[in-house]
Amino acid sequence: MSNLHTLHSFILERMARRFERDETVRRVYRRYNAVGTQLTVRLLPPTDNSDPVGHFLATVNELFQYALQD
Repeated sequence: MSNLHTLHSFILERMARRFERDETVRRVYRRYNAVGTQLTVRLLPPTDNSDPVGHFLATVNELFQYALQD
C-alpha cells in the first residue's frame, strides 16, 4: 500500500462523515471473475442551516470517494 493511499484513508477516517454505513455485502461473480460490493447507507442531515442541495451533492461525492477507496 502506498503512502499516498494510507494518508488518503487516514484523512477520510478523520473527516466528519455525511453518511452512516448500515451494511456492506461483498459478492463474488465467478462467471465474470469479479467481486462486487453493495453498500447500504443512511444520509445524515446537514449540521447547520446550509444549502440542502449542496449538502446532498457533497454527500454523494463523499460516498463515491468512500466506495472507490477499496
